[in-house]
Amino acid sequence: MGKRRRTDRYRGLLTKIYLCVYTEITDRMNEGEISMNHTEKMIAPVIIASLMLLYYIGIVLLFLFVGGIPLAVKLLMILGPLAVCGVTIGVLISRIKEIEGGEEDDLSKY
Repeated sequence: MGKRRRTDRYRGLLTKIYLCVYTEITDRMNEGEISMNHTEKMIAPVIIASLMLLYYIGIVLLFLFVGGIPLAVKLLMILGPLAVCGVTIGVLISRIKEIEGGEEDDLSKY
């Protein structure tokens, strides 16, 4: 049960940090202090992708060094997160190209 409490505490902390940053940025945008250029629009996708990569790489490292797990299970638990890391990098590259190309809002196409 200790792990679950620690995980919930971190999740709550990350949520509070996100809300504070989001609120600050939107307030500054409304006041005209921040103009969203291409570089600023790339910040959120890069941060989210970095957090996801760190999380999944942590899972891979955990299963690499934990003993007593059958090899097939260990390979499955390593290859799955590595595949997610690859997809995350691909999506990040795609999003950066969209932002640079002027397609900041995907929903405007529909």
